Amino acid sequence: MPGRLLNEPGLTTGILITNTDELAGGDWGAIQFVADTKFTKLTSDTLSVQGDVTTPTFKAGVIIYGHFTVIDLASGAVIAYDAR
Repeated sequence: MPGRLLNEPGLTTGILITNTDELAGGDWGAIQFVADTKFTKLTSDTLSVQGDVTTPTFKAGVIIYGHFTVIDLASGAVIAYDAR
């Protein structure tokens, strides 16, 4: 598809995460928030985050890009898209 990026959500496989179980060892390239969401833990080797990512609430509709290896929700729901 001309004009679309290969890592654009929808062009790779994604999983819906709605529980608070930690998912470790992942290879996700984008996280789309489908409900207002808070994290217990979010690990990325490509983002330099200042401060605590567990404090803010990420609003539904927002997409963040990076390379995420651990996702642990405190509340909310996200779609995590494969980095491949």
